[in-house]
Amino acid sequence: MKEITKGTRFVNYIIDHLIIIILFSIISILLTSSSELMYFLIYIFYYLLLEFLNNGQTIGKLVTKTRVVNLTNEKPTFRRILWRTLLRLNPFDIMSYLVGQEGHDSISKTKLINV
Repeated sequence: MKEITKGTRFVNYIIDHLIIIILFSIISILLTSSSELMYFLIYIFYYLLLEFLNNGQTIGKLVTKTRVVNLTNEKPTFRRILWRTLLRLNPFDIMSYLVGQEGHDSISKTKLINV
Protein backbone atom coordinates (compact mmCIF):
# COMPACT_ATOMS: atom_id res chain seq x y z
CA MET A 1 0.00 0.00 0.00
CA LYS A 2 1.29 3.43 -0.94
CA GLU A 3 2.37 5.59 2.01
CA ILE A 4 0.37 8.75 2.69
CA THR A 5 2.50 11.86 2.29
CA LYS A 6 2.70 14.77 4.71
CA GLY A 7 1.28 16.91 1.92
CA THR A 8 -1.85 14.75 1.71
CA ARG A 9 -2.27 14.91 5.48
CA PHE A 10 -1.87 18.69 5.31
CA VAL A 11 -4.54 19.00 2.60
CA ASN A 12 -6.90 16.85 4.72
CA TYR A 13 -6.20 19.10 7.71
CA ILE A 14 -6.84 22.34 5.80
CA ILE A 15 -10.07 21.15 4.15
CA ASP A 16 -11.49 19.67 7.36
CA HIS A 17 -10.60 22.69 9.48
CA LEU A 18 -12.08 25.12 6.95
CA ILE A 19 -15.32 23.13 7.09
CA ILE A 20 -15.26 23.10 10.90
CA ILE A 21 -14.72 26.88 10.95
CA ILE A 22 -17.59 27.40 8.49
CA LEU A 23 -19.90 25.17 10.58
CA PHE A 24 -18.86 27.03 13.74
CA SER A 25 -19.51 30.40 12.08
CA ILE A 26 -22.96 29.38 10.83
CA ILE A 27 -23.99 27.92 14.20
CA SER A 28 -22.62 30.99 16.02
CA ILE A 29 -24.68 33.29 13.79
CA LEU A 30 -27.83 31.21 14.23
CA LEU A 31 -27.41 31.04 18.00
CA THR A 32 -26.07 34.61 18.22
CA SER A 33 -23.29 33.39 20.49
CA SER A 34 -20.10 31.44 20.31
CA SER A 35 -17.71 29.75 22.68
CA GLU A 36 -14.63 27.59 22.73
CA LEU A 37 -16.77 24.74 24.05
CA MET A 38 -19.07 24.96 21.03
CA TYR A 39 -16.04 24.93 18.70
CA PHE A 40 -14.61 21.83 20.39
CA LEU A 41 -17.97 20.05 20.27
CA ILE A 42 -18.30 20.75 16.55
CA TYR A 43 -14.70 19.59 16.06
CA ILE A 44 -15.26 16.35 17.99
CA PHE A 45 -18.59 15.53 16.34
CA TYR A 46 -17.26 16.34 12.85
CA TYR A 47 -14.37 13.88 13.10
CA LEU A 48 -16.15 11.29 15.21
CA LEU A 49 -19.31 11.05 13.12
CA LEU A 50 -17.71 11.29 9.69
CA GLU A 51 -14.83 8.91 10.35
CA PHE A 52 -17.08 6.35 12.01
CA LEU A 53 -20.21 6.59 9.84
CA ASN A 54 -18.57 7.47 6.52
CA ASN A 55 -16.15 4.56 6.10
CA GLY A 56 -13.23 6.36 7.77
CA GLN A 57 -13.53 9.47 5.64
CA THR A 58 -14.00 13.12 6.49
CA ILE A 59 -14.65 15.54 3.63
CA GLY A 60 -10.91 16.23 3.41
CA LYS A 61 -10.20 12.52 3.14
CA LEU A 62 -12.90 12.13 0.46
CA VAL A 63 -11.16 14.82 -1.60
CA THR A 64 -7.71 13.23 -1.21
CA LYS A 65 -9.09 9.70 -1.58
CA THR A 66 -7.78 8.51 1.77
CA ARG A 67 -9.45 6.90 4.76
CA VAL A 68 -8.79 5.78 8.31
CA VAL A 69 -8.43 2.06 9.02
CA ASN A 70 -7.18 -0.03 11.91
CA LEU A 71 -3.79 -1.74 11.74
CA THR A 72 -5.28 -4.71 9.83
CA ASN A 73 -6.82 -2.37 7.21
CA GLU A 74 -10.38 -2.84 8.48
CA LYS A 75 -12.93 -0.30 9.64
CA PRO A 76 -11.89 0.98 13.08
CA THR A 77 -14.23 0.51 16.01
CA PHE A 78 -16.15 3.45 17.42
CA ARG A 79 -13.81 3.36 20.43
CA ARG A 80 -10.69 3.71 18.24
CA ILE A 81 -12.24 6.59 16.31
CA LEU A 82 -13.22 8.27 19.60
CA TRP A 83 -9.64 7.90 20.89
CA ARG A 84 -8.25 9.21 17.62
CA THR A 85 -10.56 12.22 17.73
CA LEU A 86 -9.84 13.10 21.36
CA LEU A 87 -6.09 12.70 20.88
CA ARG A 88 -6.18 15.32 18.13
CA LEU A 89 -7.03 17.88 20.82
CA ASN A 90 -3.58 17.37 22.40
CA PRO A 91 -1.45 20.40 21.48
CA PHE A 92 1.60 18.14 21.04
CA ASP A 93 -0.17 16.03 18.41
CA ILE A 94 0.76 18.50 15.69
CA MET A 95 4.46 17.96 16.45
CA SER A 96 4.13 14.26 15.68
CA TYR A 97 3.16 15.33 12.14
CA LEU A 98 6.83 16.12 11.57
CA VAL A 99 7.85 12.46 11.98
CA GLY A 100 5.22 11.08 9.61
CA GLN A 101 2.66 9.14 11.60
CA GLU A 102 0.64 11.42 13.79
CA GLY A 103 0.28 10.73 17.49
CA HIS A 104 -3.47 10.25 17.24
CA ASP A 105 -2.86 7.43 14.74
CA SER A 106 -0.10 5.79 16.70
CA ILE A 107 -1.88 5.74 20.06
CA SER A 108 -5.31 4.81 18.68
CA LYS A 109 -3.76 2.06 16.53
CA THR A 110 -5.17 3.47 13.31
CA LYS A 111 -3.60 4.61 10.07
CA LEU A 112 -4.45 6.54 6.95
CA ILE A 113 -4.50 4.69 3.63
CA ASN A 114 -5.25 5.50 0.00
CA VAL A 115 -8.66 4.36 -1.20
